[in-house]
Amino acid sequence: MSAITGLVATSNVVPRLVRGLKKLAHADHNTCGLAVYGKPDHTDLPLGLHRQRWAIGVSDWQAEDVDDALQRLQGRAGLAYSGKLALMGSRLMPQVLPHISQGPKATLNSPVHVAVVHRGSLHNQQALRQVLQDRGYSFKGQSDTEVVAHLIDAIHQGQPAQTLQRALGLLSGPLAVGVMFHDQPERLFAVQRGVPLNWNSGPSHVGWSSDASALIPGTSGVTPLREAQVLEIYPHEDGVHHQVHA
Repeated sequence: MSAITGLVATSNVVPRLVRGLKKLAHADHNTCGLAVYGKPDHTDLPLGLHRQRWAIGVSDWQAEDVDDALQRLQGRAGLAYSGKLALMGSRLMPQVLPHISQGPKATLNSPVHVAVVHRGSLHNQQALRQVLQDRGYSFKGQSDTEVVAHLIDAIHQGQPAQTLQRALGLLSGPLAVGVMFHDQPERLFAVQRGVPLNWNSGPSHVGWSSDASALIPGTSGVTPLREAQVLEIYPHEDGVHHQVHA
């Protein structure tokens, strides 16, 4: 079973997301990845959504290669995923989470609009995929999560909580979703239906996870996110704040 987590902190979240990934990983997991709102270090790229994915499990990481890739990511808000996929070889990498949407009729140079991690089953993915293709969205693989990312982008009109509540109504099946939007800098969102998510907070962070063991110890206890509630996390001048939208 896959596992997902998300975190907003007052400093770079990448090292803490990596520690969370190591706690989420199972021996049979063969893929993992993360996305941050920030920028690759030592580059001239603008602030935005950036991701790094591996077609191997965390336990198979070669420290030098991974450290080099992770050192290029910096950000105060991020998502991470660890899971098992059945495909092999060149067909595996396009399925690895996080997935992104660059909007309809996107090119390689189009900015990333949405980054998504997802756990669960999407029962109506074929119907949604056809509708999204008709609207100009292209797909790189067969992942349910890619459908979720494009759907969220297609219905987003600047109100993230409303977007996720509407998306939840269009998605059939039990699922948990974590999302970052390009137009909501350093903000992180999560929603679930039938797939538990837990969250907690500390003096300098708020995070959520499908497995409570990946949460950073905080001053608050672990709190389950109730069905259809949208958890919004964002940095503030006095730390990291959160809001739950019913």
